[in-house]
Amino acid sequence: MKFDKDKIKTSSIFWGVFLIFLGLFFLLNELSLWNYDLSIIQYFWPLLLVIWGISILKIPGIAKKILASLAAILLALFIMSLVTHHWSCNVNHNIVSIFAQDDSNIPDDSIKYELVLNYPYDSLCKAATLNFDAGAGSFRIKDTCSGILEVYSYSKLGDFELNNSGTRENVNLNLDMSLDKFWKKNKMKRKAEIKFSPVIPWDLNLNIGASNFDCDLSKYKIKNLNIDGGASNIEIMLGDLYDTTNVNIEVGASNIEIAIPSTSACQIVTSTGLSQKDFSGFKRSEDTYTTENFYTSKKRIFLNLSGGVSSFEVKRY
Repeated sequence: MKFDKDKIKTSSIFWGVFLIFLGLFFLLNELSLWNYDLSIIQYFWPLLLVIWGISILKIPGIAKKILASLAAILLALFIMSLVTHHWSCNVNHNIVSIFAQDDSNIPDDSIKYELVLNYPYDSLCKAATLNFDAGAGSFRIKDTCSGILEVYSYSKLGDFELNNSGTRENVNLNLDMSLDKFWKKNKMKRKAEIKFSPVIPWDLNLNIGASNFDCDLSKYKIKNLNIDGGASNIEIMLGDLYDTTNVNIEVGASNIEIAIPSTSACQIVTSTGLSQKDFSGFKRSEDTYTTENFYTSKKRIFLNLSGGVSSFEVKRY
């Protein structure tokens, strides 16, 4: 039977070209022959959808195959731009501005924050949970407070909400700073600082969307930390004030930096797809990484990291 070139499916061409070029780009990178900063590609990602959409339309076969090939190459370049060293270095400045349209980082300490929400201290409180819906913006957790929780805002936004759905003994705080109620009307940048009580143990559930997030948790008793993020830049510093700390992070395309104390043992379990990983000082066994003192230390930190195309770094201090 004679082979008919016109019957080659466009989808086969797309995926074939995509895999060839993606493999080629990764090979060049592994051989240290890749010296290009592709971060600019991230700004033109909508062009991929345009080309891809045109290729689906009913147009002449040759033109359709050319467009499918271009879309495949552009997708490969886009993925490469996310996982190369240059992207991981520049993500702090680029990723939030691309996805959240917020081109500023958290203000320095010279900028005055104003107290907008607080939950007073209760001597009956034995443990606390914070469910934080952040949306997009710049946020940080820093220092302690005399109450259970205090929120300071750089921008006065009246739609912040804080309520307790738990009891006095087990406080369950729900902090809503998401975009749905305010962002569309006023287009203001959200910048806030959150302070916790250092006395009680905490469970933190953070839904941070596309944000800059700086978490200095070294002064708190952290039992569980759960982070669900989109395209974010996240910096976390953990302490050793609680014997066992469980951290679960699930993100899309983000830059994650975690600092853990040398006084605590640590185990990392990863499911990170095409993500870049830097776990210096850890012993590897397949997708699990452990510190040398993991089986002897009384203080332990468990990290479960999941990401599509992200950059993860865990370092000890």
